[in-house]
Amino acid sequence: MSILLLEDLAIVPLLAMIAFLAPGGKTVTMADRAAGVAIGLSAVARLFRASHHKAVERLVLIAQGGEFTFVLYAAALSVGLITTAESATLTAVIILSMVMTPLFVILHDRLMPKAQLSTEGLPAPEDDGNAVLLVGFGQVVSQPLLRMGHRLTIIDTDPGAITTARDFGFKVCFGDGTRLDILRAAGAGHAHALVIAIDNQGAATRIARLLHEKCPLIPAFAGSFDRRHSMQPVRADVKEPIREAYESALAMGAILLRHLGAADKRVAETLTEVRLRDADRFAPQLAGDSLAGRDLMLRNAGMALESSD
Repeated sequence: MSILLLEDLAIVPLLAMIAFLAPGGKTVTMADRAAGVAIGLSAVARLFRASHHKAVERLVLIAQGGEFTFVLYAAALSVGLITTAESATLTAVIILSMVMTPLFVILHDRLMPKAQLSTEGLPAPEDDGNAVLLVGFGQVVSQPLLRMGHRLTIIDTDPGAITTARDFGFKVCFGDGTRLDILRAAGAGHAHALVIAIDNQGAATRIARLLHEKCPLIPAFAGSFDRRHSMQPVRADVKEPIREAYESALAMGAILLRHLGAADKRVAETLTEVRLRDADRFAPQLAGDSLAGRDLMLRNAGMALESSD
C-alpha cells in the first residue's frame, strides 16, 4: 500500500474526530474546528515525512468543501440534526470555500518559497583529466561522444536531474557552470572541449562569455534556441552554435520534400542551398543589421508556377 494512500486513510478518522467531538462537553466554534483540522493535517503530513512546503500545500487544497457535503447537510436537516438556518450557513461556507480555494492556490504559489531539493550526498565536480566537459546533463549529445570512447565530466544544478541521471547509470556532479571556480574544479582549464547544454539562454551566454575571457584556448560548443539567441554565443567565440529550432525545421522540410516526391539527392542539394543562403544572411545580421540579406530569402509572394523536378 502506498504512502499516499496510508496518509489519506489516516486523515479520515482525524477529520471525523475534529468535526464531531467536543472535549468535556464544551462548545466548539467553527474557527476552533478549522484550526484543529489545520493542525491535524499538518501533523499527519509531517508524520508521513512530507516537507513543510507539501504540508502547507495540502492545507490549501483540502480547504475546499466537496459537493457531497450538500447531500450530507440535506440528510442532517431532514432528520433534525441541524436547523434550517444552520444548513444555510454551512452551505454558504462550502460554496465560499469552493470560490476561494483557487485564489488561495494562486497566493500559495506566489508567496510560498519554492521547495528546495536537497543537495546532500550529490557528488562535487571532479577534474577527470583531459575529458569533455558538459555543463548541463545533455543525455542525447553525450551518446555519440561515449560511443567513440571519450570521457565525459558532467555538471548540473538540478538535483532532480542528477538523481534521474544516476538511475540511468550516469555520473553527474552538482555544480553551477556560471561560476569560474566550479568550471575549473571540473577541469575546464584543460578539457578537450566544453559543451553548454542548458536551456537557460541567459546562463548559457554567461558561461560562453566566461570561457571566452578566462579559458580562451578551450573550444566551446553550445546549442541555441533561435537565430537571435545564436548571435550571443558566436560573439563569445562558441564554435558553430547549433540553432535547435532551425535544425528541427530543416529536418521537417526534408521529410516534407521526400513525402512530396523529391529524390534524396535533390533534397540534400536543396538543404545545402538553404544553409548557404542562411549563412550569407547571418554574417551581416551578426554585425547589427537585423534586416540584412532579405533578398536571399525565398518568398511565396508572387511565386510563379514551377515544376518540382
